[in-house]
Amino acid sequence: MSEARRRKKRTSARPAPAKKRRPAVRYFDYSMLAVLVFLVCFGLIMLYSSSSYSALVKYSDSMDFLKRQVLLCGMGFFAMYWISQIDYHIYADSIIQKSKNCNEHKALQEMVDRSTIPEALIIADRDYESYNSMAHIQEKGWYFLIRIKDGHGSIKSNLELPKEKLFDLKINLNITRKQSKEVKELLKDKNHYRYLPSNVNFDYLPAKSNYKDPASFYGLSFRIARFQISEDTYETVLTNLDKEQYPLEKLKQLYALRWGIETSFRDLKYTMGMLDFHSKKVMCIQQEIYAHLIMYNFAEMITSHVVIEKKQRKYTYKANFSVASHLCRLFYREKTTSPDLETIIAKNVIPIRPDRHGERKATTKIFHGFLYRIA
Repeated sequence: MSEARRRKKRTSARPAPAKKRRPAVRYFDYSMLAVLVFLVCFGLIMLYSSSSYSALVKYSDSMDFLKRQVLLCGMGFFAMYWISQIDYHIYADSIIQKSKNCNEHKALQEMVDRSTIPEALIIADRDYESYNSMAHIQEKGWYFLIRIKDGHGSIKSNLELPKEKLFDLKINLNITRKQSKEVKELLKDKNHYRYLPSNVNFDYLPAKSNYKDPASFYGLSFRIARFQISEDTYETVLTNLDKEQYPLEKLKQLYALRWGIETSFRDLKYTMGMLDFHSKKVMCIQQEIYAHLIMYNFAEMITSHVVIEKKQRKYTYKANFSVASHLCRLFYREKTTSPDLETIIAKNVIPIRPDRHGERKATTKIFHGFLYRIA
């Protein structure tokens, strides 16, 4: 074999340089903002042209009405900005799969790919541990924080990690489907190279290739971190967040936000009544699911606007979501008005106990049938 051919084979087995991450962008609906500013400016011009003479005669200042309106517009823009910073715990997207084709990894990847949000953080549990999902999130320019398993068969088991209980290690992994002699030598470095067989889904590498084709690599960068959550309990997570901005303690706080997802599922099932369905047809069941999601989002947005009176109490209080969801149903049925709705929600509050832990009571799921008319 000639020297030129050897060089060609060596260079073909080298991984391609990792893609540069695009800078973080704060999301705004600029088109809506532009339309709003245009309408406000147009209204101010019309106001001035129609009221300048009256203001000059009555107040000796042709811009008197304009100044008042500009002040009110400024207050409105401030209120708009303040409301836009409210953290709404609502559902922005959903995918409904049939039981035979149920795949949570594909659902996550599809939601990531079709989303129009420029920047987001995906917080997921152990069932979403996947190179393919991480690659989809990386290609989108998003961030992920995924809890992984500690046992055999996990991403952690294929890496060489420190023996300490707490660690935070940066991994630059090059994934390939090739198993040539050169690649097998590279695969000995477990923290930088990883082989995926053809039966494992990965959308950014060809499933099959000719043995003469050069090895292709996909660069995946992430941190594997392990932190302590109790005296004898530790959790391991994968993330692509910056190490300086998000050390172990901040990662622990971010992952704790996942509990809000679990409580929202509980509210959807029990409070909103999505535990059982009243329909048999697929289309009608989908309508029930979307109706429950819309009602949940409406109740959550109304509850977030309610002002809770602060008193000298042991705990901080929040609105009772069960009462709020019931009142929102009454509002949709026109049995209550908007001022009464927020007033009653503000009176029904419950304490927030962050350090409260209760034993989980697992119950067997029982089928609830419904009687239907027979024509």
